[in-house]
Amino acid sequence: QLETTNGTSHGPLLVRLETSDAQIVFAQEHHLVDAAMLQRSAQRSGYHVAFTPAVPTGKGGTSAGTAVLAKSQIGMRKAALPGLIDGWTVVNSQGRCTVAKILSGLKGGWLAFSLYLHTSLAPDHPLNWDILSRIVSIVRALRLPFVIGGDWQTTPEGIQSTGFLGQVGGVIKSPADETCYS
Repeated sequence: QLETTNGTSHGPLLVRLETSDAQIVFAQEHHLVDAAMLQRSAQRSGYHVAFTPAVPTGKGGTSAGTAVLAKSQIGMRKAALPGLIDGWTVVNSQGRCTVAKILSGLKGGWLAFSLYLHTSLAPDHPLNWDILSRIVSIVRALRLPFVIGGDWQTTPEGIQSTGFLGQVGGVIKSPADETCYS
């Protein structure tokens, strides 16, 4: 079972981890610069963490921050690809894209991306398109199945209209119901 969640801060994310039955959680907008708090809380809930830090805003706050969390019994490691992946982070994603190689479920593993596109910008805006183009390059280079859980800042139709799905060889799976709960 997979779940994507945007906590709008780390507090709601930590609460969600305590109640989630998901084997893999794609988290967006945790606003943490240091992984320690998330790692401790995730461990208590039975998860291990692939973490991309949030970015300082210059106004004393932070923006973005993504993570992929997998239940402890699921193997997860860094997907190595110099120039495109640095640790768990998609290069130049500004805290907006984490990638992990999941070692369970499929022979050879699969890629799990947690994505948080820039708010109020279309997916094909240069800031967002740069991140999406890097995902295309990673998927093509590593030739592994993938899942992208994220806050796309648009509708499924908005993603389809960009041509991204054709470039990455993907399809959209989204719920029919509303996805924003507070």
